[in-house]
Amino acid sequence: YRVRASEMGETFNIHIANVFSENEETICLGGTVKDCSFSNIYASGTVRSIFATDSLPHQDGGVKMEDVEIRNISYMGDIHRNCIFDFENMRESDYIRRVIVDNICAEHIENIGKLKSKQDIAVSNVSIKEISGPEFIYLDGNNGEEA
Repeated sequence: YRVRASEMGETFNIHIANVFSENEETICLGGTVKDCSFSNIYASGTVRSIFATDSLPHQDGGVKMEDVEIRNISYMGDIHRNCIFDFENMRESDYIRRVIVDNICAEHIENIGKLKSKQDIAVSNVSIKEISGPEFIYLDGNNGEEA
């Protein structure tokens, strides 16, 4: 756990539901995540992001994600620089594969996600009152509207 990063398949089949947060980052991911689901996530107040890859002790970098479902996100943060996914801190070897995101509801956000590069994320049913920047920011400079 503290000596090496987890390998794909070691963290699997985790289902998290009905989360309410006013913390800076609601869910921090690190290492590997496979065959998992997150649903009914509500965040408000000074939340910067719902999912993030930073602020984890003993974790240098981001996350490898495979076959993950994320459903029903309600985001009512009251700060200007915020997003649903803050995956800026990802290593070159990290990736996101076969991730489904369905039903995002938000008042005001800067971006849906900040990613190191385009990843395999399918996003559907998005209702955002005001988005102040591009939907996704890709840190490799290949910015666009879709992941």
